Amino acid sequence: RETGAVGWGIYSYYLRAAGVGYGVLMFLSLIGMRVATIYAPFWLAEWSRQATETEGGLSFDKNIDMLNIYTVISFAGVLLVMCRALLIAEMRITASRKMHADLLRSILRAPMSFFDTTPIGRIINRFARDCDRIDMELPPTLSQLLGTITNVTGALGGMVVATKGTFLVLLGPIMAVYYYVQKFFRLSSTEIQRLESISRTPIFTSFTESVIGAPSIRAYGLVEKRSRQNKDRVDANTQALQMQQFASAWLAVRLDIIGALASFFIAAVA
Repeated sequence: RETGAVGWGIYSYYLRAAGVGYGVLMFLSLIGMRVATIYAPFWLAEWSRQATETEGGLSFDKNIDMLNIYTVISFAGVLLVMCRALLIAEMRITASRKMHADLLRSILRAPMSFFDTTPIGRIINRFARDCDRIDMELPPTLSQLLGTITNVTGALGGMVVATKGTFLVLLGPIMAVYYYVQKFFRLSSTEIQRLESISRTPIFTSFTESVIGAPSIRAYGLVEKRSRQNKDRVDANTQALQMQQFASAWLAVRLDIIGALASFFIAAVA
């Protein structure tokens, strides 16, 4: 099986399959969403400041102008959310078709030696669970990643402004801690995910063999033995799934601790 981090070639292949143009447009829509989200409160603050500093308050026409600009900002944010959703759906369909076609083409053109050495459960696993993850999990995960990048960038900018640059002193150490935590988690999570995928293959293989050889299994009285074997394989796969949940919980606790410490520092300095 593969070991180590996932190569950049895998990410590049998926991005090409989904469409580079769609990916760029989705990233731009996320940036626009974040800009609208950050700028809307600032505009309200500016509106409030002008109303407070102006003797007698702002005129009716001035309030209408400020309201119109705020409406445009809010509507732009909503429109960009819709664009992002449409782009994710299009990327999901495009990548699914491309990668499924490539997988099917590789299987149909594979030599007989491939089928002699590759369990049928592994092939079924690729077309079943793996294709399902490509369809249902990868596009939202990619969108979440890009959204997190824009959110973190905006949050860091806000922290620097709120602390008048003092936060820059701790920015380097905090980024180093985050990098260490994510590197440790990413390597562990990747290996656990591979173990989960490998332990799932025998389940498909056993099910296929049981369906094909059901008459022989019953004739030789091996039903109970076969059932125990299937339970053991399901247990092995469940253990890998539990490890995935434990790893996610480990990451969540540490990220919460780091975030709480950063918030405490900002509250103390601001």
